[in-house]
Amino acid sequence: MRTWQEQSGSEQAPKLRKGRRFQSGTSGMRRGAGFALGPILVVALLYNVSLTMVLTLVPLQLDDLGFSPALVGLVVSYPAFMQILLRIPGGLAADRWGERTVLIASLLSMAAAGPLYVSGGLGPLVAAQTLSGFSRTIYWPAAQSYVTKLPGNDLGRKLGLFNTMVSLGTVFGPLLAGWALAGLGYRGAYGAFALTAAGCLAAVHALGAPSPRSSPNPSPSLLRNLSRLAQCRPVVLAALCRYAAAVPLALLSSFLPVYLRQTGMGPTAIGAITSMRGIFLLVASLACVGLFDRIPPLATWLAGMGGVGAAVAAVPLFGEFLPIAICAALMGFCSAPLQILALAMVARSVPLEQRSLAIAFTGTLWGISLWLNPLLLGLVIQATTIEAGFYAAGIGLIMLGWLGPRLLHWAAVSPG
Repeated sequence: MRTWQEQSGSEQAPKLRKGRRFQSGTSGMRRGAGFALGPILVVALLYNVSLTMVLTLVPLQLDDLGFSPALVGLVVSYPAFMQILLRIPGGLAADRWGERTVLIASLLSMAAAGPLYVSGGLGPLVAAQTLSGFSRTIYWPAAQSYVTKLPGNDLGRKLGLFNTMVSLGTVFGPLLAGWALAGLGYRGAYGAFALTAAGCLAAVHALGAPSPRSSPNPSPSLLRNLSRLAQCRPVVLAALCRYAAAVPLALLSSFLPVYLRQTGMGPTAIGAITSMRGIFLLVASLACVGLFDRIPPLATWLAGMGGVGAAVAAVPLFGEFLPIAICAALMGFCSAPLQILALAMVARSVPLEQRSLAIAFTGTLWGISLWLNPLLLGLVIQATTIEAGFYAAGIGLIMLGWLGPRLLHWAAVSPG
């Protein structure tokens, strides 16, 4: 199997050598070349506050307008499906025009959705969801790529801080949406959303100059670039890692609440349990700030895959609040290092000028996981029981963890 460097002819592609842990992969950049950690962390926080406000408000608004559950589900899931189709073009745009430019376009699109959300009615709401979905599609490859290109050899610290800000946003966004909706109604809530989006746009303007855009001799086609990514084993492994890391969120947004209701829990208990993932994702991201660069990739893989798989498989063993809450917390805690590991593998194996496209490629598997796993789980549950569905998902992740040494060897990633 040829390395990316051999496939593309790029001298910037760092080789993977045995006996070395992940580093930032930015040695080919000028130190401090306009990149800043602080502003991108502010962007991550405010963007996810804005995003989770929308995710909280839209289903409530649709329900208040009297739409059917099927239509509510369709309108709510529409932006997620857009991410599967358009994330790769978003990564290509970031590589071509720079992360900062794409982030500005993302935030302008999100801000433009605000007045349409306030307008009400199915047509304006679908248009607003289209703008919001487009924003999310191009935001993630650009933001994550920007962080991996920051100068220095502490990639784990930077990605841990970035994940921490993302997690904080997902905690505060729904709270702000609920408070604003209760006190000010939908107009006031979307007004608060507009303020956070404006603050995020201001933070993007504080970012440094864009990264190197395209190489002097770019590949002749997108398909050829994607073919090279598909042949780059660390990128394929990173995509698998992101697919697995999305499983807890897929369960929390589908059949875990159903199972909890079947055990007799009420809405308050269900909400508390589902919040455990976000809280402990935040805790693990903070831990990764100081620890990720010191831990061998194999240990991260085993703990992440094994921990998430064990937590998922253990859910049907209990019918009480506390043990299931611990399982949900473990899902969040163990999925955080998997997310960071995936980005680290991309940073170590792909040259700067294709970094955003590679991150978008792996991120597409995240979106597919959120869409496909509830579907597969539903089929298993329909044929057997809901408990069997959780066992199947958990055992599958545990098996991926057990295959870790072989997979890392296959991808030429040093296990320690």
